[in-house]
Amino acid sequence: VIFDDSFNHEAWNDHADRARIVLIFDVWHPDLSQREVKLLGFLQAAAMRRDKKLCDAQGIDADNFYAIIDRGRKVRPDDA
Repeated sequence: VIFDDSFNHEAWNDHADRARIVLIFDVWHPDLSQREVKLLGFLQAAAMRRDKKLCDAQGIDADNFYAIIDRGRKVRPDDA
């Protein structure tokens, strides 16, 4: 299933006993110039760094994306 997540939408996991894994990737609009793609990539990376700092401040027991990833790394430290 492929969908455009630039539109407001909801997603949920109806199976609490199973993981829901989503692969997300960015596809830039073909009308964007290389310069625009570079700028948008820079802004996206900056936003992710900011979000990670905010999540890290909540600690590893928090319920956020980065804390979940960190907990997963502790389960299988050889894969980190």
